[in-house]
Amino acid sequence: HGEMRVDTIKTKDIVEDEAWKLLGAAEADSEHSIAAAIRSHLAEHEITAYEADSFTSIQGKGVRATVHDETVYVGGVNLARAESFTIPDELRGHATEAAENGRTTVYLFKDGVARAAVTIGDTVRDTSKTTIQALHDRGISVAMLTGDADGVARSVAEELGIDTVFDEVLPEEKDEKIQLLQDSGG
Repeated sequence: HGEMRVDTIKTKDIVEDEAWKLLGAAEADSEHSIAAAIRSHLAEHEITAYEADSFTSIQGKGVRATVHDETVYVGGVNLARAESFTIPDELRGHATEAAENGRTTVYLFKDGVARAAVTIGDTVRDTSKTTIQALHDRGISVAMLTGDADGVARSVAEELGIDTVFDEVLPEEKDEKIQLLQDSGG
């Protein structure tokens, strides 16, 4: 994969520009690839994020930030579950659709309710396309083994022209999948 990029945003009861400024404030110091995607989106669209007064990473779930005396959270469904936050149906629907297209969704939560859903996808490196094309030109079929979910794997495979996909593969199952491919004469 290449790096991650922001795909779409859907908001509810908040202006889009305001949502971006809060998202940018919350993700200003995070090392996460999703945070980096949000920061580069802001830079590209010349949006200046608010300054966060405090920032806390919630291990494996997201971030909490205090911005202008308000506490906001950014994270996914695991964060919503842990904090008992509400995700309005239209934002949840947006996330479901995104997942089917191999995208990840993070929410901006304010006052215990999701106000924005941002979908983020992997950008595929250009070199991947040329490499696969070169293999195809030599009559070599290409298989992908990945731990990624079905939707993500399918969209990457389609974009690159990969012939066979094994998705949601656990590390310990990879040898067995390779054996399968070898046995089929691939």
